[in-house]
Amino acid sequence: MRKYAGEVWRHVPKGSFALHVGYLLKASGRWNRRGEYACIYTAFSRDGAIAEYAKMLKSAALSPADAEKRDLVTIKINLSPILDLGTEKTRRRLSVTKTQLIGDNPRDFELCRSIADFARSEEYTAIRSPSAAKKKEYNLNIYFDGKASNIDITDGTLREPLNYGSGLTKYFV
Repeated sequence: MRKYAGEVWRHVPKGSFALHVGYLLKASGRWNRRGEYACIYTAFSRDGAIAEYAKMLKSAALSPADAEKRDLVTIKINLSPILDLGTEKTRRRLSVTKTQLIGDNPRDFELCRSIADFARSEEYTAIRSPSAAKKKEYNLNIYFDGKASNIDITDGTLREPLNYGSGLTKYFV
């Protein structure tokens, strides 16, 4: 995948702007470095976004009842170029395994951040990566510090409450 045009899914605090990035610069994640650069984590499917939220809750030892209210939103994008870690060819070229990309130990996270450093230095606008939360799902991790002409991103067409009845239940059974 060199380019992608379509909608992706994201979970956000209830009622917040889908593209608000203020918190992202302060957050640390698998595909970004806290305080250095931001990344919007998105999923290619609704269920993928729900699985990512459930994984986030579990890693914080929270149940959906304890968590803040969230919305599922879509974002319309048209991006290029994209570093596609969903292919064995690309992973082999970078000497990385799928297991490392979805692993939850500090070495795996640092490896992913190093790949993000590389991708940004090579002017990639996003990284397509295997989901660490749901098998056979993929995420699109979007960066904003590349060429503006390579990034078109706007609010999507859908917003719905993300709660225990919206598909989240199956991840806590």
